[in-house]
Amino acid sequence: MPSRAPHNHEIVRDRPGRYPRTGEFVKDDDQVTRETPLLAPESNVDRVTSHRHVRHSVENSQIAQVAHVVFPDARQVLSLVAPGVVMTMSIVLAFAVASMTGANSAWFLAPLVVPGLILGAFRGGGAGSRWRESVGINLGTMLILFPLLIIRQSAVRVPYLDMAHGTVFAAMLSTAAVVVALSGVALAAAWIAREDAESSAMLFLPAALMVPLLTSATEFAELSAALLVAGSIFVVATILTVFASMLPSSYVVFVAPLAVAAEVLFVTMVRQDRIFPVGVNEAGMVLFATVVVVAIALVVVLPSLSAWFSRIDQLRLSNRQRMA
Repeated sequence: MPSRAPHNHEIVRDRPGRYPRTGEFVKDDDQVTRETPLLAPESNVDRVTSHRHVRHSVENSQIAQVAHVVFPDARQVLSLVAPGVVMTMSIVLAFAVASMTGANSAWFLAPLVVPGLILGAFRGGGAGSRWRESVGINLGTMLILFPLLIIRQSAVRVPYLDMAHGTVFAAMLSTAAVVVALSGVALAAAWIAREDAESSAMLFLPAALMVPLLTSATEFAELSAALLVAGSIFVVATILTVFASMLPSSYVVFVAPLAVAAEVLFVTMVRQDRIFPVGVNEAGMVLFATVVVVAIALVVVLPSLSAWFSRIDQLRLSNRQRMA
């Protein structure tokens, strides 16, 4: 019976047999089909599977999981807090101008916008590489979402807000406008942070923190009081941003939802007597709950949405490279 042909990398021993004509036995020698050089002892590659040892991969994953709090240096902190600090200073200047010129004057818009535009003209390096995008989100929050929240508060201040008196339609329209603006800011933050999906919720945090406070107490319908609240929100958001930068990436996604949940808890427990205006009916309560639930939902789903945007962007780039 003929012997099979040896495979590559296989050392086989010839079966003893006789030559057909001479009758002599074949020499019992080893036949080497291919020579493979041995790897260096210090190489971290398995000699059989040509892959890295599983033991090293497990050790690396354990090191990655056991991550510790890392304190950023002064330059990184400055890069992280620059957009929030500049917006807070802009709000303080806008509050001073509004106090001097009156609430009916639009002069307060200049100090509210100009400092952010100046910062946006510069692009930082490292942690500050997204200054321009962060400034854009902050300006969109203050120029679009913030006025709509004040208008909504003016609409819900109407006494006896319910369907029977016909006073709920303006509140419903303004609430819908707030939801649309809030969703637009969230989508912009998700797209901007698509390369770092965990940080998208932190970019959206100032807008989300404005909703529970500026939709609960009716006295915040005044421009001066609303500006003070907005400035405080940006201070808190900036502090939380620095805190989130010290955490492992797997824990960053919990910072913004917990912050919004804590604010809602504060509003419902500490300010429960001033959440709704006098004489409000179920319609006003439903409108308040709608805006708050939308804000919380957006904060929770934003990292996943940003990761989805990242996947779409990668597919778009790969398709462009194939066509090129």
